[in-house]
Amino acid sequence: MSMQKQKKEREDGALRRSCRSNRISLWHLRVAQHGMARHAVESGNATMSLWKLRVAQ
Repeated sequence: MSMQKQKKEREDGALRRSCRSNRISLWHLRVAQHGMARHAVESGNATMSLWKLRVAQ
């Protein structure tokens, strides 16, 4: 397997894990603070909203 292909597979795996983590975190955010979670989903800015959740807690 080429080095480029291995690197791409690692990056794809990390991206999938990151997306899964964001979905789980948004679910927790929705349970904890419904209004902020709805805003996060509508704006599509999960990273900023997760930062706000960390600051809020």
